[in-house]
Amino acid sequence: MPLKAIADDLAQSRRRFVQRIHRMRSIGLGLGMLCVGSGLYPTQPAPALWALLAFNGLVWPHLAYWLARRSDNPSRTEFRNLTLDSAMGGVWIALMQFNLLPSALLAVMLTMDKLSVGGSKFASRALLWMMGSCLIVSALNGFAFSPHTSQFAILGSLPLLIAYPLSIGIAT
Repeated sequence: MPLKAIADDLAQSRRRFVQRIHRMRSIGLGLGMLCVGSGLYPTQPAPALWALLAFNGLVWPHLAYWLARRSDNPSRTEFRNLTLDSAMGGVWIALMQFNLLPSALLAVMLTMDKLSVGGSKFASRALLWMMGSCLIVSALNGFAFSPHTSQFAILGSLPLLIAYPLSIGIAT
């Protein structure tokens, strides 16, 4: 097989990887926005936090895709984007004041998707980013802790709990 064909094959494989991650990120962060929103609501967040949540759930998936597609190394850029996804998960867990169900669900789903993409080594590294960002934001938020989960937060978590694992299963 000529070198050009091998290079084209590799480029095609990287594009498919970026496209697959884009689909999964769009589903996960879109449904995650409902989960986080339902856990964030009782904390009476400032409008800027609602705007950040909307950006993270609706805009970031497409911006991450755009960055990866235009990168010299799309796979490396995508792994960096996935790490940022985990770090933002830590931010949301802290801002939800550790609301039990949405926080646990977010941590598990973000770790599961890293396992499915990059194995245990990558998942461990992303989990460290999640825990680090959670610790920093929690400290900035006065270590606020309110683990009670309302019926509203349970209902807001169900779409992510049901649809995202099914999507991961179909994709893998």
